[in-house]
Amino acid sequence: MKENKKTQNGKTGNKEKSSTMRLDTNICNTLSNEVEKLNKLKKGKKKITPSDILEVLLPLFNEDHKKQILSQTITSVDRQDTAFMSYKKKHKETTKADFLDLIQYGEIQINDYLPEEMKRQKKINNVKDLDAA
Repeated sequence: MKENKKTQNGKTGNKEKSSTMRLDTNICNTLSNEVEKLNKLKKGKKKITPSDILEVLLPLFNEDHKKQILSQTITSVDRQDTAFMSYKKKHKETTKADFLDLIQYGEIQINDYLPEEMKRQKKINNVKDLDAA
């Protein structure tokens, strides 16, 4: 009979080094499908885990991928605020409402007042761009 050792917080300890991560359902399903496919093709006795896949893919993760992910953290409110502050430096007597009206009516472009890293990038719908690394 195996005895599970209790950790300091009272939970049962596990000998494996694993942790829980929150993933989008689509990503989780894709990763699980890939693990399942690889386990059908495997040559040895050891089962393939999601960690095995990530261990191979993470070294391929480069600076362009990091910039892409960081740009996804920028909201439209962040873009508006930054562009408004930049616009206000050139045109002292303006309100945010006036600024937004100028954008809405196409008299100015918001990207003209944003730094490069905040400009809207094309959305990437697939993870296939990782294999370009």
